Amino acid sequence: MEQTRTVEQPKAEPEPAWGTRIPNATYRPQFNAHFTFRDALQIVDYLHELGISDIYASPLLEAARGSLHGYDVCNPSRLNPELGSNEDFEQLVQALQARRMGLLLDTVPNHMGIADDCNLWWTDVLENGPISQYATFSISSGNRKNASWSTKCYCRYWKTSMGASWKAAS
Repeated sequence: MEQTRTVEQPKAEPEPAWGTRIPNATYRPQFNAHFTFRDALQIVDYLHELGISDIYASPLLEAARGSLHGYDVCNPSRLNPELGSNEDFEQLVQALQARRMGLLLDTVPNHMGIADDCNLWWTDVLENGPISQYATFSISSGNRKNASWSTKCYCRYWKTSMGASWKAAS
């Protein structure tokens, strides 16, 4: 009597959650007033045809006026208005999602724009030193009002993500 052997077919891997997919081909636009969310929206189909899986965006947060790179962040709580509106950004994200493409954000928490008064947090730290409500978000070695202040305050993000080995020194 001949025995039949059943071979199980491998099960298809479940579709990964949106945030856990791995990019396999990226395109790196340099967002600024000369290349905005609307400009990026115009090339999404072309990038998709090329096989690009993700846009790897330069910083998108509000930067110093006229910044060509976005690494001089002035306000980490909002998109840079020179790149377009929130609606423009949403349209770009929706276009990417419709093509199963992703958006990687280049974020450098230790970069900030201090060239003018656009960065209210930094200005407040310089004016008020360790009593500034933003002092724990900055790394500084002094301020205008109290030159003897030499407290180094590490960004809360780093203290949280790096664990107990990172401590604020005073």
